[in-house]
Amino acid sequence: MKQFPRYKLTPGMIDVDVPGWELEGDDVYGSHEDFVPDDFNRDVEAAMEWAEGIIGSRQEWRHVREDGFDRWEAGAAPVVEIPAVTTYGAAYRMNVQTDANGAVLVAYTKDAESGAVTRSQIRFDPSAVAYIRRRLAGA
Repeated sequence: MKQFPRYKLTPGMIDVDVPGWELEGDDVYGSHEDFVPDDFNRDVEAAMEWAEGIIGSRQEWRHVREDGFDRWEAGAAPVVEIPAVTTYGAAYRMNVQTDANGAVLVAYTKDAESGAVTRSQIRFDPSAVAYIRRRLAGA
């Protein structure tokens, strides 16, 4: 049985020439201009915090890319555990997904000989996320 998300957070135009975010689901709706226009990752984090304020509780957000469009979903979508694997090859794409439990670093590698693509993940708890942020800020 397919589960549908309770909330959807979508970037896009909220008015003529005004980029921003739209939140919809479970009797809530809101829109807001971009929070950090120069840094998409920080903008996503700020949009999630804003959405959680409207929802009234922390959520586990899942990134979805469909037909070339990004959105983040929360609610009924189950957390998928990916088994640990050993990967060889060069990482050609990485992203970080945040949720109420911290952050997950996802890396995609491609084996040079076979061309096989592997997806790996590392979960960081909230204290590790705070430590990384302090180190990146030079504190």
